[in-house]
Amino acid sequence: MGSHSNSDLNKHIQDNSQLLAKMTSLTNQLQTDLLLNFQTTAGVPFPSVVEAHVRQLQYDMVYSTDPITDEYMSGAKTLLDAAFGGDEVDIANKALDVVQVLLNNIVGSGSIQTGGTNQSEMLTHKDKAGKETEYVCCAFAQTEECNAQDWLTQTNFYVSYYAYVVFIPSEIQLATIKQKMPELVAQ
Repeated sequence: MGSHSNSDLNKHIQDNSQLLAKMTSLTNQLQTDLLLNFQTTAGVPFPSVVEAHVRQLQYDMVYSTDPITDEYMSGAKTLLDAAFGGDEVDIANKALDVVQVLLNNIVGSGSIQTGGTNQSEMLTHKDKAGKETEYVCCAFAQTEECNAQDWLTQTNFYVSYYAYVVFIPSEIQLATIKQKMPELVAQ
């Protein structure tokens, strides 16, 4: 979904080796928490690059005033359009809805929500021959507020680690996912 980190904040952290080490530790912990949350929630490990049609893992640093929703939607749309074309465009559009719901959960209330959040959907595509394919689309985020005093900044900021994946699960994965996430219904 592209990097949306605040460039001034990013430069401030990159220019200070102690803060850079601290940020590396924080992002590693957020990634670990996020991937564990994915595996606990879905019952399967986060799909590899080989397994996924779309797979994005990234972190961003933003102030609460940074307008990020449009940038994330644009980045997700670019990834999805690259992966799904022709008669599969319906999968790209439905998967984009999953990103929108996740973003609304994080910033929709007017303030950035911390902790873990996710949105997942089963997406069914029927090709011209009538064959149905079930995709799983998952968007996960771990967000933490960083205190200005601890980070030598003027104001608090947020660090978020995001995971976004669209994949066709194996039969075993699909059975596990449906068991762990019974709320998923094919669209």
